[in-house]
Amino acid sequence: MKFWLRLFALFSVFILPGCGSDSGFNEETDFIRKEGSVQFINLMPDSPELTVVHGLNQSAVRYAFTSGVEVRFQDRYDWRIAYIDTSGDEINVAREDDQQISEDTLSTFLLMGTLDQPDIQVVDIPVPALEDRPEDAASIWFASNISTASMVDIYITDFGSDLSSSTPLLSLDSGTYSESFSVSAGDSRQLRITVAGTSELLFDSGEIQIPGQSLDLFALADDFGPDGANHVDVVRTASVSNSRIKDVSQPAEVRVASFSNAEPLTVTAGTTSWSDVSQGARTGYLVTPAGSQALSVSDSSGSLLDTEAIVLEGEFHTLLVFDNADDGSVNAAIGQDQFRQITARTLFQFINISGETIDFYALREDESQDDTAPTFNDFGDAVSGVFEVLTGAARFVVTTSDNTSTLASEELTLLEGTSYTIVYDSMEALQILEN
Repeated sequence: MKFWLRLFALFSVFILPGCGSDSGFNEETDFIRKEGSVQFINLMPDSPELTVVHGLNQSAVRYAFTSGVEVRFQDRYDWRIAYIDTSGDEINVAREDDQQISEDTLSTFLLMGTLDQPDIQVVDIPVPALEDRPEDAASIWFASNISTASMVDIYITDFGSDLSSSTPLLSLDSGTYSESFSVSAGDSRQLRITVAGTSELLFDSGEIQIPGQSLDLFALADDFGPDGANHVDVVRTASVSNSRIKDVSQPAEVRVASFSNAEPLTVTAGTTSWSDVSQGARTGYLVTPAGSQALSVSDSSGSLLDTEAIVLEGEFHTLLVFDNADDGSVNAAIGQDQFRQITARTLFQFINISGETIDFYALREDESQDDTAPTFNDFGDAVSGVFEVLTGAARFVVTTSDNTSTLASEELTLLEGTSYTIVYDSMEALQILEN
């Protein structure tokens, strides 16, 4: 061992002076890894949640949403985009090798086109140091993958400015992206989008903030809400919350589903009313004012419920009227409905109006609740929200929250292109509503 230590010491005497004598070596900088960043935006209207594998990292990206900004060392990266089909096989949508990540640059992956004809565009945007950005301005750019209009005009103005006397910031073709623009920052700004050369409004953000020194992408995607053929969604990426901006120009629509023994019902939300609603019925959708709306339910005997319901711009809703299990009084809950057609997926939500805290299982094939975690654990009276799920045979089971007793069970084959709402009602029964 001493021989090897002496040999290593002798080797070091010859080698180390050579490193130090190299005039091009800087020990403070030569081992610092340069960094860039990457982000993924899913604008494919028929896509399920996609997995983007970039180098050794994976990101899941839903439609009309964006991943967060992820740091990468400066290097070349292989990437691919994939999803799981109904057979459990991985389907590659697109892939490529040697994508360059550069120092102080954000590589934005625009997932455009459709699953069958993907169009993946990678845009490199320089990211200057914060101190080098003007405090009263923001740098923004736009991308579009919409079927509503082949070209749009995009306006950013002070809030409330007359659009007819405003000049578009730019015109943008679908399937493309723009250069970066410097715009005035402020708390009272407004983004509006029209069909190119017309006043036909496709999107109105209302009053929004554009922070100073921010870098932002506004990406246009197809809309699937009420009157979606005449509107677009806008995804905002960098400076706010990686979310869609509300479209205040798009109406909300609401329908009523009655699980109550009281009938016929008159239901009013804001200025919208549904009359002669019988038990087990679902009405048609009606345009309803957005925001917090006064909600009343009555029958021939008089008022049964006076409360409030939250209605969201640009969304479909179902208002459920039901009887409380303890005293038979009438109550209500409201959920969102979605109707986008998704390859190899269906849309699903669960609503508990039983008055009990339960566990809910969505099981496949030979799965059992004894060896499978509940989909919703200790779930009280609530609406789950809408999820993408695989198509195929499923078994829904409701148990007590300690999983000692099964309360209800139903089997169903989930079909692509259909939306499902599963309701556990006050009679301890599972109701399956297909949209």
